[in-house]
Amino acid sequence: MDKKRAGKSSKILPMRRIIETRSGRRQQEVKRAEDVLRSAELLNEHFSQSLGYEFGDLSVLALALTHKSCFLSAEKLIEKVSVDGTAPVVLGTDTNLLNYERLEFIGDAALDLIVAILLAREYPEASEGELSKMRSALVNTESLAELCLELGVSKYINIRSGERRMLRSSLLADVFEAVVGAMCVTSGYEPTFGFLAKVLREKIKTVQPNDPKTELQEILHRLDLGAAKYQLAKRSGPDHCPVFTYAVVIDNEEYGSGESVTKKGAQQRAAAMAIEVLQRKYVLELEKLFKQKK
Repeated sequence: MDKKRAGKSSKILPMRRIIETRSGRRQQEVKRAEDVLRSAELLNEHFSQSLGYEFGDLSVLALALTHKSCFLSAEKLIEKVSVDGTAPVVLGTDTNLLNYERLEFIGDAALDLIVAILLAREYPEASEGELSKMRSALVNTESLAELCLELGVSKYINIRSGERRMLRSSLLADVFEAVVGAMCVTSGYEPTFGFLAKVLREKIKTVQPNDPKTELQEILHRLDLGAAKYQLAKRSGPDHCPVFTYAVVIDNEEYGSGESVTKKGAQQRAAAMAIEVLQRKYVLELEKLFKQKK
């Protein structure tokens, strides 16, 4: 009798552990869905207060903020946001795709179109080639990563805790595109256009058709000066959202500095400042060189 009880007991204990493990996993999935939706609520509040924009469906915004490392459960997310038990179409049918990537695809296309229209309106005399260069400067990885940080989106990204300090420019840019995709899906074209016109207003007015670093190197070559060297002058801010300050040095003399949330952005701003200094300092020489080139 004791042996039978012992045998049953030995079978019950593993089953109990399995049940407890599954129960724990379900609780984790529920908690993860709650956290993801909470981040969407907080970003929606932030945008509403600072930019006057509200998302139509927070489940879609939650998806736009979710990295694939979160292993989000479709079932638990739908339970939290749906009245009739159905999922927003944009969630897709593959549970492995419950992250921002599908929305990033939509946002990427929307950004290209809307920025192209904004540039064409702002620069009616610009050629197609110039407009393309300006659009590339506005929607490249570094520029979109800066927007993600400047608008405070980065604080609400759902990513495995161990990877938060590894928020690279490419990931920040992808999330910003996904947030734009969420706007298109939940609010439509006009509100998305209005939002981007507002947040890009100053950048549209000041964008340069050429990369400042490339332009600076061309000027230095014409003036027969040494190559520009970019030196990190300062790094500030938290580890997950650092601010870089770079100085550009030419022939052992500092010609400008720039600050940005990305290294490339800081170097480009330093280069743009250096170009202004060189144009003032070598105005006559540059005029002669440009005339000879023509």
